[in-house]
Amino acid sequence: MKRAISWGVCALSLFVTPAIAQAGSVEKLKLGESKVLASYIGGDCGAPAPSFEAIESFLPASKLVIYSDGGVGAFESQRCGGEIEGRQVLATAVKPGTEIKIFQAKRVGVKVD
Repeated sequence: MKRAISWGVCALSLFVTPAIAQAGSVEKLKLGESKVLASYIGGDCGAPAPSFEAIESFLPASKLVIYSDGGVGAFESQRCGGEIEGRQVLATAVKPGTEIKIFQAKRVGVKVD
């Protein structure tokens, strides 16, 4: 019986792990923990950071986290060729699990324990 359970766990990990491994990055959170998952820029590289209200409707739905405004912060942008300011998206973990989300064409795996 123990062998059957361990094989079942191994088989399950083959389905869960590769899926989240396909994300560009994986962010791990504990229940109740908050972390910046993404930064959104304005219309072009020199534009000021948008308000949270302006980007909120573009955020992907999640069963694991609740989004809030993380303020304006600097981050490295490949598209803009260096460091720029953007609106940070803060995620607070509310339910255990894993999922992959897309923020402005960036794939992020989210794992909540």
